Amino acid sequence: MSSVSRLVFDTSTLVGAVLKPRSTPALALTLAWEVADVIVSEDTLAELRGVLSRSRLDAYREPAQRAAFFEHYQAMTVRVPYIAPVTACRDPKDDKFLALAASGGAQAIVSSDDDLLSMGSFEGVVILSPRRFLEAVSPS
Repeated sequence: MSSVSRLVFDTSTLVGAVLKPRSTPALALTLAWEVADVIVSEDTLAELRGVLSRSRLDAYREPAQRAAFFEHYQAMTVRVPYIAPVTACRDPKDDKFLALAASGGAQAIVSSDDDLLSMGSFEGVVILSPRRFLEAVSPS
């Protein structure tokens, strides 16, 4: 992957980034903000907000820290206003990330979700784990 201008991050990767700020998902997100626009939709933001508000995450990060992450993430991303529906993933809840990537002109989806990763790509959009994204984009 020589260059990227637009990326999608799935919720599982973002939760990993907020719960472990020095983790591979967190490093991938930091790099993504340096090299590309990270794009979002109303649906992907709503899912992230809902997951980050779950009380079971309190043992890992304070609710205020998760809320601050969400606000920062929202401010650092580009919202795509129109998303054409897609039905392609074996987990229909993940179709929103495929739809966002296709409608928003993304070159890659960064995911920690096996349902997305098993696809490899979708309509020319490569689907990479955070580690593979770092390997593909980081300067040598």
